[in-house]
Amino acid sequence: LEKFTPANAATMLASLQNVDADGYFHTTAVGVVAIQYNTARVKAEDAPTKWTDLIDPKWKNQVSVGHPAFSGTVGVWVWQMTELYGWQYFEKLKANNPQIGRSINDTLTMLRSGERLVAAGSANTALEAKAKGEPIETVYPQDGTVMFVSPSGIPKGAKHPNAARLFLEFMTSPEASDIAVSRYVESRHAAVAPKIGKPLASVKILLPPAAKLQKGIPEIKEMWRDTFGV
Repeated sequence: LEKFTPANAATMLASLQNVDADGYFHTTAVGVVAIQYNTARVKAEDAPTKWTDLIDPKWKNQVSVGHPAFSGTVGVWVWQMTELYGWQYFEKLKANNPQIGRSINDTLTMLRSGERLVAAGSANTALEAKAKGEPIETVYPQDGTVMFVSPSGIPKGAKHPNAARLFLEFMTSPEASDIAVSRYVESRHAAVAPKIGKPLASVKILLPPAAKLQKGIPEIKEMWRDTFGV
């Protein structure tokens, strides 16, 4: 990659700056994994408020999750839960007989159908569903909302380096966050409020380091198969 730091990178939330200390790539999109529930079947006062609630026996046969071998987003979430609570978290989750899909968005499908009532899912698709009138609510867990970063950089030897720099300036700008929130994707700027849901600056965020994910996700995929048999 070509080393280049866009001026707009400094306008983003502090937690999204300097994802590469050497300045070769920068945050241009983010997503978060939070808790969702079906409001037609679960009262707000009974809904989970932290990740450990999903392993409470009261939710047996009612939890939906994705699969870390098929979804990078789920892989990030599983790694972070293991970092917080150890692999015993998933051994306890197994006892609750969760519905295991593939994509992180399979969890929303399970909530919509009422087949499952609570889930670890993607916030932006759940918030879009709520905005369209579906009975879906998102909870930002007290023990931390899991965030993943999608970075961008300029390939070394790019044929149009100036255009690439301009595009990276745009992708790190408040204007790009305006477009993101119009599609229910999280804003990367404090000055750009989300269309629905909470600003990232107002919730506890867990952002796993890329280097640890690169080593850790292959390991947790195997542990997942050993535990859940899928």
